[in-house]
Amino acid sequence: MTPENFTSTVIKKEEFGTRFFIITLRLDEPRVLEFLAGQYISVDVGAGVRRAYSIASSPKSKEAIELCVDYATQGPGGKFFRDLKVGEIVNFIAPLGFFVLPEKFESSTKFYFLATSSGIAPIKSHLLNLYEKAPNAHATLYFGTKLKEDILYKRVFECLEKEHPTFKYVFTISRPADSWRGNTEYIPALFEKDLNGVENSEIFLCGSPLMMQAVLALLKKKKVSDTKIHLEKFST
Repeated sequence: MTPENFTSTVIKKEEFGTRFFIITLRLDEPRVLEFLAGQYISVDVGAGVRRAYSIASSPKSKEAIELCVDYATQGPGGKFFRDLKVGEIVNFIAPLGFFVLPEKFESSTKFYFLATSSGIAPIKSHLLNLYEKAPNAHATLYFGTKLKEDILYKRVFECLEKEHPTFKYVFTISRPADSWRGNTEYIPALFEKDLNGVENSEIFLCGSPLMMQAVLALLKKKKVSDTKIHLEKFST
């Protein structure tokens, strides 16, 4: 798939939690985007500046795409999306990136997805696509945020967990309120605790540099092949 220039219109902009926008773009020209789960778009945010944003929706949705944007970030990207209104035009280049699922895999393959903050966007696309193609795939998602209010796509993943017994959803927060009774451990610790073996596995990481560095150190200790580790660098 060769990247193209796209013109789109904002048809939905919803604020979520303390720092996120969930934005839906309708494709105007071209009207269809063929992409792979995990890929991203390069948005023209003005003054000749571009910023990369992962597609959060399934590749089945070809005429509109969803983005999950951290609007609290400083810089031209954050400002562009804070000011953006429904009905306005967004220009971008797509599809881009190689943070994608393997074309073929065995039924026994175990998928591990680890994400923090808006790094969950490409992972959501991965999981929707994975279970559309392979309803009995074995996958575990570890997702971390600072605050309970920022647990993105919780309902989506809980529904996947109910529909697919082979999917496990684990989330944790690092700044819990006194009333919180869920996980507070960091993702690498939760991952290591649940890890019974990484043979025949595919591991996808997207999120804070500290989380990714810690998980990579753990995988190196476990002698996991680099070919089984997929990274998308993503600053929070």
